[in-house]
Amino acid sequence: MKKSDIKSILVFCFICLSAFISDKTDALEIPKTGSTVESFVPKGCLIREKKEADFNGDGKTDIVMVVEMSKKDNESLFGDEPRPLIVLFKQADGTYRLSAKSEDFVLCAGCGGVAGDPFMGIEIKKNTFSIHHYGGSSTRWSNKHQFRFQDNDWYLIGKTKAITGAVSDIGCPELSLNKSEACFSHETDTNLITGNQVEKWEIRNMENEKSRIKTSQRKIAIKPLKRLSDISVETDD
Repeated sequence: MKKSDIKSILVFCFICLSAFISDKTDALEIPKTGSTVESFVPKGCLIREKKEADFNGDGKTDIVMVVEMSKKDNESLFGDEPRPLIVLFKQADGTYRLSAKSEDFVLCAGCGGVAGDPFMGIEIKKNTFSIHHYGGSSTRWSNKHQFRFQDNDWYLIGKTKAITGAVSDIGCPELSLNKSEACFSHETDTNLITGNQVEKWEIRNMENEKSRIKTSQRKIAIKPLKRLSDISVETDD
């Protein structure tokens, strides 16, 4: 095959890929206002999970939801499509206004490894919401990120991250263990408002299979809070 023919094929493939990406991007466009919650669901998508709460304290029921491509539209794809996280504020006339959106904070259906779909759901606590994920294979990981509306924006105010050995210990070199003991889980829960941080380890006696929990508490430096629009679940540390 001539170089010119190869070049033509590559150009054609690039054009097709660009068109696909463009169509995919257009399908995920989300309006700023809408008469119903369904008005904010992109074409070809459905609501994966939806929760209600009064997030901004105006006495009206607001919405936080995760949407994803419908099975029919997703059947020929690879499970790596974005899942927009959408927050809606209810208005005085009963319509809704888009308060926040992120295509980076809910992991794709194929991002959980052997454990499967990593998205575990949305949790509401007073005027905050948390996003839960879980995944992995021989070593399992989980995280929870908590957000609150303040200063006219959405901020990460707390997070919990954990690693668990599904079939073997995870090491935990920071601990002093007996010869018969092994560490099978490590969890870190951080309050980013107060700086309070709690660590927990599950330590198992390999001779009798009994477990004990070790806990440690400390204060960490309080830093400026991160906005939802500036972070993703994969880059937040």
